[in-house]
Amino acid sequence: MLGYFNKLLSKSMILAAASIAVKRGANGLKNFLRGKTNARYSPATVLATVAYVEWEAYCGKLLDNDPTENQGVDVASELADKECGSYGLQGQRNREQLDRLYIRFLADSANGKYDEEVDGDDDVNYLIYPTGHGALYHFNQIAYYLLLQRGGGDKVKEIEGSRWVWLYENKQMKDDFDKVYDRKQGEAGKVPMYNRNVDIVLEASDKKEQWIELKSYSALEPS
Repeated sequence: MLGYFNKLLSKSMILAAASIAVKRGANGLKNFLRGKTNARYSPATVLATVAYVEWEAYCGKLLDNDPTENQGVDVASELADKECGSYGLQGQRNREQLDRLYIRFLADSANGKYDEEVDGDDDVNYLIYPTGHGALYHFNQIAYYLLLQRGGGDKVKEIEGSRWVWLYENKQMKDDFDKVYDRKQGEAGKVPMYNRNVDIVLEASDKKEQWIELKSYSALEPS
């Protein structure tokens, strides 16, 4: 794998990553290359991270072995050639979330500056506010957890995973429903709950989940 990492971070691979980012982020990449954003990561760091995450995404697509995505590809040979092993960012929806993050942190703007982070789950916020600081931080954390996964850590199960949060009103309600996982039963018992998109959902070997909620605190500091 070390040999492929050397290729991954080579000039040609980073340029390829830049090409991908241009396609997904319109013209926003030019602000990074010119160093004219208030992003808290250097252009080299951003491009290297894009190259790494794109590799993980490609490995995940191969491992999914979806004939519509891998048409005409010798999957076994390609997995070996790219030194994927048994790891990658699996799930088409997860890879689609990468596209959304590209659009957000490479969004075009008049002066190349990011708006400060807006906290919320409603997708319309992402369209009105670029929230580039948070999107870029989210993207880098995805890279971080993918790297941990490759080292034997918990699996990156979902990006922006939809989960219902149960809000127990009192101890009795918690005792009654603590081991209940069927949402319909909770609704029948009048347990308050709301749906939240969890930034990153990890899955351990015993199938238990860990929810990673991110907040770019530095985005709230004066630039």
